[in-house]
Formats: sequence, C-alpha cells, structure tokens
Amino acid sequence: MNIKELEHTFASDFKSPIFPQLASIYYDHQQFEKASKVCDIGLKNDSNNASGQYIKAKILLIENKPQKAEKLLKKIIILDENNINALLTLIAVSKSLKRNHTVINRYINHAYNIFPENQKIKKMYYATSKDKNNKKDSKKTKNIVNKDVININAQMATQTMYRLMVKQNKFDVAQNILEIMSKKKDSNKSFIKRETKKIQTLINKK
Repeated sequence: MNIKELEHTFASDFKSPIFPQLASIYYDHQQFEKASKVCDIGLKNDSNNASGQYIKAKILLIENKPQKAEKLLKKIIILDENNINALLTLIAVSKSLKRNHTVINRYINHAYNIFPENQKIKKMYYATSKDKNNKKDSKKTKNIVNKDVININAQMATQTMYRLMVKQNKFDVAQNILEIMSKKKDSNKSFIKRETKKIQTLINKK
C-alpha cells in the first residue's frame, strides 16, 4: 500500500498492525513528529510490536533521549532476542551512555552467539576479548568496537545513528556512517553532501 492507503487504513482502525509501516514512511521522510504519534497510538494497542518499538526508539534518539531509547531497546531484545538491528543499536547507545563494560560485553557476546559466522561481529567480539586481556590497549579496543557497531550492518548506517554520533562528539564514527550511506542506492545525496562538509569541519576543529 502507498502512504495514502496506509493513512486511511490506520485512521479507520488504530488497532491495525500496519502502523509500523506508516511510521517507517514518516520516519524516512523525516516527519518524526507524525512517526512518533503513529507509534504511540499503535503501541498503545499492541505494546509488544517489536517493529513499532524499534522505530520509536530511533525517534527517541533523534530527540536526544538515549535513556528512554535504551529502555525500549532492552524490551525489544527480551521480546525478540534475534533482533540484530535493535541489539546493535542498544550496544551503540549503551556505549554512548558509558554503561558498565560487563553489560555491554554481554550484549556483544549475545550478538556473537546468534551470528558467530558474521565477520564483523567476530571482530567486535574478539576486540572485547582483547580488552579483557590487555588493559593497556583498552582505549584502542574501545574505538575498534565503536566502529564495528556502526559497520556491522549497512542498515545501521542511518541518519539516526549519524546524529547520535555527532551529539556524542564521535565525529570519526559519524564520518564513517556517511561514507557507508553514500554507497546505498536509496541514500539522500543532498543530506550526505551537506553533512560531509559539516563533519569535516568538526573533525578539523577537534
């Protein structure tokens, strides 16, 4: 269904399971307020809808409410432990909030247990193992893990994660996200071009 059909269906029945699709379209068009309202209404009727919860979590990150996003992401993982996008976002958010390393490592270990053959996850997993065994290299290892969280899946390279990294002053990671986004066929070229200049200026000032 197109957006008009989705809007009509949702307006006719707020309990309709299509609300994540409508919210996702609003989100992609940067209509975050509309996306948030749709998620709130939809989740009120279907509180365990993981797709709707994930979109809401991404909106909370844009609104600079990482603690609330973290809480929702944890709920998603409980409902669907194989939701790799929610898990990786949770790892990134937990790191930005400087949560306990034991907790973060547990998330990373969980990702490795689900997808042990994924090369990116392997790097992240072994980076945390190295951090445990070599305290002298802890700072370097932390940087490697942060970048792997972003690079682990092309779907993670979004405007949401880019804005989160900029807000956390992680300009190198933000620049990496823009590079990945530029390789996507459906990427927002004007956004990438504008933000690339902006992030380069921030890096030079750092």
